[in-house]
This record gives sequence, structure tokens and C-alpha cells, in this order.
Amino acid sequence: MTPDHIPTPPSFQTLSRDVVKQFLQTAVVLDDEAFVPPRPTAGTLVEPDPDVSAPESMPDDQTADGPSGNSLDAEALINSFADLGMVCAVLTPKKDDDGKEATVSASRRADIVILDWHLGDQGQRATQIMREIAADDASSTGRLRLFAVYTAEPDLRDICDRLAAQLPAFEKRGSARAPSLVADHARVLFIQKGSSSTQVGAVAEADLPDRLIDEFAQIGQGLLANVAFGSIAAIRRGTHHLLARFHSALDAPFISHRILLETPEDAEQYALDLLSSELAVLLQDSDAGRRFAGKEAIRALLSQLTSGEHQLRLMKAKDTKANTQSLSVDELMHLVERGPAGLGDVPDQKATKTQMSQLHQRVELLFSENLEAGRATHRAFARLSARAREHATVPLDFRAKLDLGAVVRSDQCYLLCIQPRCDAVRLDDTTNFAFAHLKKSDSRFDLIVQDGDSDVALKLEESIAGLRYYPFTPNPDTRTVSATTSHCFTDANGRSFTWLCDLRGPIAQRFVQRIASTLSRIGLDEFEWQRRHAKG
Repeated sequence: MTPDHIPTPPSFQTLSRDVVKQFLQTAVVLDDEAFVPPRPTAGTLVEPDPDVSAPESMPDDQTADGPSGNSLDAEALINSFADLGMVCAVLTPKKDDDGKEATVSASRRADIVILDWHLGDQGQRATQIMREIAADDASSTGRLRLFAVYTAEPDLRDICDRLAAQLPAFEKRGSARAPSLVADHARVLFIQKGSSSTQVGAVAEADLPDRLIDEFAQIGQGLLANVAFGSIAAIRRGTHHLLARFHSALDAPFISHRILLETPEDAEQYALDLLSSELAVLLQDSDAGRRFAGKEAIRALLSQLTSGEHQLRLMKAKDTKANTQSLSVDELMHLVERGPAGLGDVPDQKATKTQMSQLHQRVELLFSENLEAGRATHRAFARLSARAREHATVPLDFRAKLDLGAVVRSDQCYLLCIQPRCDAVRLDDTTNFAFAHLKKSDSRFDLIVQDGDSDVALKLEESIAGLRYYPFTPNPDTRTVSATTSHCFTDANGRSFTWLCDLRGPIAQRFVQRIASTLSRIGLDEFEWQRRHAKG
């Protein structure tokens, strides 16, 4: 292939839209004036009477028994979603049914929710439905959510203002012609019904799905977001193949496996481990990491950022706020592709051993406007990479369990549970649980946890002096130590422990190994001259 025929890599916006299109599957619509155009039927051909005049034609949007200006062509909308591989359900509430229950229920599984503003009233029903869906999302720790208010009402800004007063978690964005409400992971759009050829800014039913896909891509656009979209899309595509592998004929050998175990309950985790392994293979085969977070995707993202007002910056020293170096996309890509060794290809930088080893102290301003914001994003990623679950992300009915990897706080003391999992289950009596001490340290730390509204940097104390033991009485039903409230443990002596997070298994096990290595050190007196020669 000659250079003239090398395809241009897709923009990051195009890449994001394509992966969101693969991810999205369902939309639910509530409109009391939705209709399906009647099918033409062939009748008997009758010669017109020359003495009878033809009736005057009616407007396209208003017939004697047909749709009004606020109507919705359900067939056009459903077919347009179908062309994009999505399933669209159109609900039409009756006079004695506001459609709220069905819409809220369907929205729990729908990717996109579309509502008419006038559902036989002045927006009260649509407002209540969105409030209930938003509250339902919040109770399950949030989710990506796109609402579209699709209406013939001409004053979209007025509707936006009225709805904003009822949804305090959302803030107003956009213009008067294209207003929107935005929250952390959700967006409400206000879109005019009709044709853009007859009204500026209006969107016809056949064009609405494309518009909504573009908007959904804007909500969660990002490298890791695209990896998540692509991975979940791969799981959705492979779901039925996966289910076919776990067929009923395997029940007998699974029961045999449980019968042969000395602790039969271990088979329950084994079943989950088998499924996790299959899901991991499915994700690896999808190649989502390379496609959506590889170097080409990163270059596309950097190009999009620098086309606006964003700057790519590298600090010249640790904690330097003013003394920074702006980088071009190509210069930063040297680091992306080669790691710290890429410093040698960046102007005014040297790839010395010291500079490469200290690069982690200089990257916090990469995209951010100030050091505080940049550090906050790095700490958030540190939490994501280490924890399995944390206080802010679990549902309201979650009840924490005490075992290996649980991080708790008692008064101002942070502790890591290092009790082996086999010693934290099948308990009948009060049992001492082992904890390692975690001390606050902003300079050198092993772990970032969220405590209330703050991130706390913690360093593992590896010495035996840092080990603590507290007695806990197990729950007689589960035979484990579970939280007495949603996030609080109480030991046998009445001491309270606030649960903050559970670490991922390998992370927790690595901390235990570090403590074990410290405890297993051999104290030996030896000839100092010889010991120093051994070190070089």
C-alpha cells in the first residue's frame, strides 16, 4: 500500500460513537400521541363522477382522524432504531394510566428514555417519571442515563428551567435552542419534534436515534469509558454462547465436586470462579484494550484535546505549579509509546536514570488546569485500580463482610484486615481477627482510600508492632462477621469499625506477603567487613 492510500485513523469522536453504537441496545418511549400510519389497502377502482368536486387537501400534520402536531410516528422511530441494531419500545398511556409504572420499570433495563413533555398535562407526568428514574438510579449508586424530552413545545428553554427546578442534581447547559441538563453521569436533552426542513433545530423521528447516539457518546467519552463500552458490548454479544457452555448436563459433575470437598461451601465460589474465567477469555478475545486504549486511540484523544483549549503539560520538577513544559501531541506520544525512556526524544528533557525514576512525580498536570485537580484524578484512578468495592459505589442494601482485604477505620486509626479467608468463614464462636496498621502519609503511600468526601493516602506498616487483633462474634445465620449496619462493624468489646472498601484479592495478598517477608527475616550477627564486601 502506497503512502497515498494509507487510511486516515478515525477521530476520537468517531471512535467513541462507533463503540457506543455497539453498546446501545434498547430505548423506551412514552408518548400519548404515538401512532402507526395506516397501511394502504387495495380497493375497487371506481370511475370518478365528473359532477362531484374533489375535497381540499388537509395539512400533512393534521387530518380529521389522524395525527396532530404533537404526534409521534412510532413506526418511523422503531424502524430507525432497528436499522442501528437497537430495539425500541413505544408506550402509549391511556387516560386512566399515566404510564409511569411501566416506564420506570422498563427504564431499569433501557439505555435511552424518550418522553413527550405533554402527556395529557403540562409536564407534570414527565417530570415525575424522570424524578423517579433518577432516584432509582441514585439508589443503585448511579448509572449512565440519557433522557430525551421530545416535544412539539416551541419554548424548550422554559421546559428546561421548569424541569431543572425539580432535578436539583442537574445543572443547566447548552443554548436556548438546544438546552440540556447535566449531572455526573446523566443528561437530559430537549429536542423539537418535526422536520429540520420546516423548523430550525427540529429533528424528525427517523433522525432521532442518530442524534441520541451522538449525545450518549458525549456523556461517557474517554479511553477507559470506551474500553468499558467495548467490553460490555462483547459480553452482550457472547452472552448466549456463554450460557450454552454452562448447560444443565454439567449440574451432576458440579454436585459431585461439592460432595468430594471437605468444605462443600467452597463449591459456591468455584462456580463463580469458572464464570469469571470464561468472561475473562471473552474480554481478551474482544481486544477492547488495544482497540480503545491503544496508542492510536490515545493519539486520537490527544489530537481532539489539543484542537480545543487543552494543553498537554509536563512538570519540570516535583510539585511545580508554574515551571511546566507544554508538549505537542507527537512529543507526548514518545512517552506513550516508549515509557520513561521516551524522555530522550522530548525537547529540553533528558532520559537520565534519575529523571526516568522520578517521572511519576511530574505527570499530574498532564491534562489538568491545576495541580490539585490533576492530583485528584490520579488519586481517583489509584482507588479504582486497588479496590474491589468501596463505600461510595455499593448499593444501599449492601452489607459489608469482614475478611482479607477489608479496609476499616476505628476512630482515627486505619486498619487492613489480613485474616485469611478460610479463617473468616464457617465461624461458630467469637474469633480474633488480625489487622495491619495503615498510617497516613502523603509523600510515600501504598494505598488511596475514600473516607467521607476526602481521599486519604495510607502507608502499610509492615512490622509486627503494626499488627492488631480484635475479637468479633459471627452472624449465626451466615457464620461470618458482617456489618451491624450497612457500613459498620462492632467487635465483642463494643469497639466500632467503619468499613471503607474491600481491596482486590491480589492487592490484599501482596500486602500480606510483604508483612510475612518482614516477619520471616533472619536476625544474624556476622563479620561486618565480609557483609559489606558482599553488598559491593
